[in-house]
Amino acid sequence: MTDIILKFPKSRRKLTVQEERLVRSCSNIIFNSVDVTNPFITDEQKIMFIEEKLKELIRKIDELDEEKR
Repeated sequence: MTDIILKFPKSRRKLTVQEERLVRSCSNIIFNSVDVTNPFITDEQKIMFIEEKLKELIRKIDELDEEKR
């Protein structure tokens, strides 16, 4: 894992309805993935999955923000 730090501009912008929907969807997927008690899925695999979902969420929110500009 690399130590990339996201720097967001100081802004009071709120999330749009689409962005809120993405956050809810992603959090639901993450919650369900952590809640699974499958013995064949290791904790490391769960962590990797969660990290990928968060990266995907950030990319999608950034894409939505770019579309507005």
